[in-house]
Amino acid sequence: MNKNHFRGIGLWFWGLAVFMVCCSHTSAWGQDLKEDEPQIYMEVVHQVGGENNTPSVVRIWRVGYKYARFELPELRNDKGKRVKPLMIADAPNAWELDEVSKTGQHRLDTSEDISVHAPLFGVEEAEEIHKLEFGREKEFFSKHRAKPEPAKVLNGVECEVWRVKLEGYTLRLFVNKKTNLPYRVEMTKGTKQQAVQYMRYEETPTLDLKRFAPPKGYKLVEAPPASG
Repeated sequence: MNKNHFRGIGLWFWGLAVFMVCCSHTSAWGQDLKEDEPQIYMEVVHQVGGENNTPSVVRIWRVGYKYARFELPELRNDKGKRVKPLMIADAPNAWELDEVSKTGQHRLDTSEDISVHAPLFGVEEAEEIHKLEFGREKEFFSKHRAKPEPAKVLNGVECEVWRVKLEGYTLRLFVNKKTNLPYRVEMTKGTKQQAVQYMRYEETPTLDLKRFAPPKGYKLVEAPPASG
């Protein structure tokens, strides 16, 4: 597996790498770029031990393995400075931006084959779990032959429940029976649990390319290109 991932807009957040958008070789995960897929919009909250671990929702847009946009809530960095991260990918381009200072960096992947990935969970010792991605949840559970569990009602929403055991972890996907879209994903190991709760999950055939480009007026610097 090629480990030379382009992490120009990766972010360590929520105490661990809850997600990262990586432009990487398609040979790494065997994915091709597809621009004819629907645009997926999500509003998510990360939870640890049943408690929300973010001050507000993270807004995510994704189209296939080419486009992605993450809008994070305002927070303070290691130096105590207010920042509001905005991460955008239009492979082979990626931008890591701060909406407070209106600054950021651009990086170009000069590899021959690239794709964009957005894992739900960052588990260093469980590489296969990195392939559970925002916008690709049902695909992941289907690939790993998920087992059905009894239906469950969460916050008044009736859900189908699917379970996968992988690399010492138990993963559960809760699918809204009414919309047939993901409602929640849980990852459990022993007594420890993390979850991603979807406050909104929408699919639309409309592709707004302006959403996958940096806003005007930002001061950008060029980061070293990523290559194979």
